[in-house]
Amino acid sequence: MSALLTWLETAKTNILPAAIVSLVVSAFVTWAAKCWETRDTAEIAYRYEQRKKQHEVIGRHYGRLIAAANTLGYRMWNLYTNGACGWLTRGCDGERDGYYFKSTAYRLMHFFALVRSTEKEAILLDGRIASPKDYLFLNYIEAFHWVMTDTALFKGLPYNHATQGDHFFADEFRRYCELCNPSEESLTFDGFSTGPYVNPELSPVLGFLDGLAREEPRLRWDRLIALHLLLQAFLNDFGYRRQHASKRRFDEIAAQVRNPKILANLEHWLPRHELGRK
Repeated sequence: MSALLTWLETAKTNILPAAIVSLVVSAFVTWAAKCWETRDTAEIAYRYEQRKKQHEVIGRHYGRLIAAANTLGYRMWNLYTNGACGWLTRGCDGERDGYYFKSTAYRLMHFFALVRSTEKEAILLDGRIASPKDYLFLNYIEAFHWVMTDTALFKGLPYNHATQGDHFFADEFRRYCELCNPSEESLTFDGFSTGPYVNPELSPVLGFLDGLAREEPRLRWDRLIALHLLLQAFLNDFGYRRQHASKRRFDEIAAQVRNPKILANLEHWLPRHELGRK
């Protein structure tokens, strides 16, 4: 009997630590599982909220951006036919500027005012968890700004990068865009004509368009051709079927470029905006 009691005392001594360890491990596992569950729940909620916000931002601007891109694209096609007519020349005092010049400025800045408005909201979004289609849309928004402001488009060509001539300084261009989007209301042609158009702060944009012609030695024409290619790609990805362009139409746009180096630079830079890759 004494041997049995001795064994029981020894067993009790050995079992007690094991029981404590088992209890601690069980408690830790339970705690860790709850932590993982809480973290996963928070992550799911965060992703849901972010995707919801992305859909809201894109939905708020989608229709107007498509319409403005299509309208600006029409003007570019018209410019290829009528560019030699001199309609993109301002009057001596600005008050006698023709409809063609004024409406071209309107279409350009209406589109970019919408781009800027989208950009301002999208900067608060987490692009890492956007759906592929939403992510593509946001990449276009970034690329549209780039194509008007980055001198990398002129790489390998003689150009003075230090002054706004055939490009715009990025932050300055954002300010011009905001002049044309003072509220959530869509900018009308009449509102543009009596507002931003007569604002001296918009004069660099009007100067960019003044006298624009394919035959001139400047590079601003080619910048707008690069913009048109990007516009049409955007419409092919997000527009209505009737707004899509065939490869032949893209070739016709590209043929308007005076300096083929521009197309090579555009092709080189689009993948950096995660565009142009399958």
